[in-house]
Amino acid sequence: MRTILVNYGIKKEIMADLGCTYPTIKTALNYKSDMALSNKIRLRKLEK
Repeated sequence: MRTILVNYGIKKEIMADLGCTYPTIKTALNYKSDMALSNKIRLRKLEK
């Protein structure tokens, strides 16, 4: 199972930047969704 580990502070920054909710972030970082927003979330994490 793939997952990206991120502390909550980074998740809060991503939520504020992209205007999405915590469950959306969690789903994207656990690779349970493959939508454009999920890809943006994963890319944003790699930038930080």
